[in-house]
Amino acid sequence: WLGVAFAVGLSGCDDVEALALATHLVRAAAQLRTPPPIWLLTRGAQPLAAEPSTEESESSATHAGLWGLARTVRMEYADKLLVTCFDLDPRLPCSFGPSLAASLLP
Repeated sequence: WLGVAFAVGLSGCDDVEALALATHLVRAAAQLRTPPPIWLLTRGAQPLAAEPSTEESESSATHAGLWGLARTVRMEYADKLLVTCFDLDPRLPCSFGPSLAASLLP
């Protein structure tokens, strides 16, 4: 595999369910001899400081816990797993799949 894009952070599922699924993914990847990079995708979980009034109204911290999980995984599996977070702008349309795949894959 070239990589695993975990897009549950883009869905409407709750934060506990998203964290549980991401934890299962990390555990499975850690058991592989050569694990693929993992990309955790969220939408509006990390508001920008540049435009506080606009960003605060459109951001959602529901899946911000995925960012905390990624930091923990980077520390615990520093020599084994590559986990990267991408927080997408909540103001942009949802039809970004092809352009996102082109950006992530070589």
